[in-house]
This record gives sequence, C-alpha cells and structure tokens, in this order.
Amino acid sequence: MYKTQDDEDPQRLLAKDNVDQLALLTYAREAANIATRNQLSNLEFAHNHYAQPDVAMFDFTSMYAAENACRVIERHGHRLLVALVGDTLLEVGCVL
Repeated sequence: MYKTQDDEDPQRLLAKDNVDQLALLTYAREAANIATRNQLSNLEFAHNHYAQPDVAMFDFTSMYAAENACRVIERHGHRLLVALVGDTLLEVGCVL
C-alpha cells in the first residue's frame, strides 16, 4: 500500500503521498468481503468531506488513555461533571 518507502515516523509513513489509495481501497474491500463472507450486496464506501471514499490507515502503536472516564469538578460552589467521549473503551471498571 506504500508508494514510496517504509519509514519509522508514523506521520511520514501514513502521509497521503506515501499511501497508494487504490491499493488501500482494494485491501479494505477484500477485508470486508472476507469478514462478511461476501454477504454485502452493495459494497460502496461512504464519502468524506472531499467526496472521496472514506478509507484511511491509522497508527495504533501510540495509544493514550485517561485514568478516569469521568470526574466531578467543584468550582465556586458549583459541581461540573466532566466526561470523556471516544472511539473505543479500553477497560471496563467500576469504583465504588
């Protein structure tokens, strides 16, 4: 899927000019077909704000996680609930 070369810097590795978009689309389509056992009759990608297929590669080698999903902050006699919203839940936990 790379047009140029491998690189240890994720930003340069995943740079738009280093990714063969057609190969990435082909790979994503093949992965979807394998995962669904070819059960999708219309395998079209949604389009992003550039009117291009919304398919991209991501670097999951550097992950950041908060210590708490939410907390209450008190300021000037008022309580504020602060909560995180994200793409994935890394760990389910409950503190009583």
